[in-house]
Amino acid sequence: MSSIGGWGGWKDSSFWGKGSQLFYVSILTSPTTGGVTASFGMLGDIIIAEPDAYIAFAGKRVIEQTLNTTIPEGLQ
Repeated sequence: MSSIGGWGGWKDSSFWGKGSQLFYVSILTSPTTGGVTASFGMLGDIIIAEPDAYIAFAGKRVIEQTLNTTIPEGLQ
């Protein structure tokens, strides 16, 4: 792939086809946030995370910048 723009179709490849007899295991380490969570991190047939892992759609910094406020520790 010559550009990141090509990433949009990767999950539609034959590997992910309904006829495939393969399964996909996602192993999440802490922290897993943002694009990883929104894309291939949650596509697994089996999703495993380390104990007490920080898994979120958006990290604390992104939430604070979006809301223009400070959020307390441990909110998520």
